[in-house]
Amino acid sequence: MYPVQLTQAQSVRVDHAPDINGVYMRWIGLTGSWNYYRFNYNQEISLDVQNATIIKNFVQDWEVQDGVEEVISKDAGQKMKLMAEDLSVSDIKGLQSIKYSPKVQMLTNTNPVQWQTVVLNTATFSEYETINGQAPFSITFNMPSINIQTQ
Repeated sequence: MYPVQLTQAQSVRVDHAPDINGVYMRWIGLTGSWNYYRFNYNQEISLDVQNATIIKNFVQDWEVQDGVEEVISKDAGQKMKLMAEDLSVSDIKGLQSIKYSPKVQMLTNTNPVQWQTVVLNTATFSEYETINGQAPFSITFNMPSINIQTQ
């Protein structure tokens, strides 16, 4: 019987520096397997408030009226921007597969291990334009929804 190779050779680079503030991401790559990456350079978190529903009030008595316009509901959600600095172009090309993935997850707990599916904002990719072979890379995704009150 002849040995049959079932997988192809893959290179794996492991950074041994411990990082408690890193954000671990995984996604289904173009070959159907999980790809993993730890972003530890910087994370930018922002709050996005949008889709305010506003009604216009008819004012009969200015003395007791709060205002002409009143917000009755709005949507809010946090976004996280993950950045990596001084990546090689080959690393950036490997990270680009996150754009095509139908499932992208962020590690939310290590004991027990829990992954949370997140939605990438595909228009926010910052890729590379470089002459020295190294460049920054960043992606932004929506965090789980925030419950806010409505009137």
